[in-house]
Amino acid sequence: MQQLPILESERNGVVDALRGFALFGVLLANLISFVSFTMPQAVIDRATSGTLNHLYELLMRVFIDNKFVTLFSLLFGYGFGVLMDRVASRGIKATPFYIRRMSILLALGFVHIFLWWGEILHIYAICGMLMLLFKRVSNKGLLLWAAFLMLIPYLIVRYVMIQIKAFDPEISEAVYQQYLQLALQPDMGSVFSANWTIHQYIYVQCIYEWVELTQALSKFLIGYYILRLGTLNRLDANQKVIKRTLYLCAAIATVYVAETAWFFATSPKIASIIVRMSIQAFNRVGVLALSITYACLITLWYLRKPGAYILTAFRYVGMMSLTNYLCHTVVYVALLHGIGLGLMGRLNVIETFYIGLVIYPVQIIISMYWLKRYRYGPVEWVWRQLSYWRRFPIRKTRIA
Repeated sequence: MQQLPILESERNGVVDALRGFALFGVLLANLISFVSFTMPQAVIDRATSGTLNHLYELLMRVFIDNKFVTLFSLLFGYGFGVLMDRVASRGIKATPFYIRRMSILLALGFVHIFLWWGEILHIYAICGMLMLLFKRVSNKGLLLWAAFLMLIPYLIVRYVMIQIKAFDPEISEAVYQQYLQLALQPDMGSVFSANWTIHQYIYVQCIYEWVELTQALSKFLIGYYILRLGTLNRLDANQKVIKRTLYLCAAIATVYVAETAWFFATSPKIASIIVRMSIQAFNRVGVLALSITYACLITLWYLRKPGAYILTAFRYVGMMSLTNYLCHTVVYVALLHGIGLGLMGRLNVIETFYIGLVIYPVQIIISMYWLKRYRYGPVEWVWRQLSYWRRFPIRKTRIA
């Protein structure tokens, strides 16, 4: 009997909807980063000038930036547990299988860096392998490790970044100027060089890779903890738990939103490192709380109206999230780099939002069309075949 990696009937609809929802926020956050982060200061000033641009930047900073990738990380940790249980139940040795699966993702992520400097797949692959160390850790232990990884390494790395003057304005300006010049060259080699250059500066020279690794791993552990509780598998029975979680996280998130908006509006100078570190620690908790608030709201909506069109749309995108995530990169290259339309450095922040509003509905339509006919997204299909080291049919069987 052929053992398919996952059947459509085995999928958790609310988890797929959450993945699709998270991918929309990731798209918006990535698009705005091209005009408000890794650009020369003159470009950033122009891109963020005006009331509408300033308002969108505020909303992005408060409600979207880092929240949706956090949600995506929670779901990846959740998926770790699902996959380990599933392959074990089918007589497959789970640990070698998962190492092979993450090794493939790591290789894909490394290649992906040359097309999109902010890619997250290699981080997920490394953290996915590290998750194997926590398979037998108790639920309480998972939460303790998650709290430790979320706060302690993060604060240490942030302190080191302050000491080494990471993201020094003069150095950053020169690097970003070089990045923009390379990115606008009309050849693929310049695309590779531009993305590799900026990735090395941000993640290696400024040691931000360690922030991403520890933060992602902490979210993976929380996602794995949620799977163990079985909350998303028994929505009706756990409705009260979901609501209580929503109320608690929304309360924390409200304080976080107010604090973040105030900092954005006033840009206060805080000399005390202890105070700065305390604020950074609270912000880690606030980001997580807001992400879980979003997840609870979507889950309760799904519980009431599982067939709602928007949720169905999210679900289709989420069912082929890796393919859709990589398609974002194709769009970035085609729109922003010199080999395509060369819009990098010319857009303002609100225009990135409009672009996102075009891209995502197109992905919904394509995902729906594709999954009506095929079992998996194309990248998911290849990844599964390499992971299981066997061929699986991709086309759905037609019933006469």
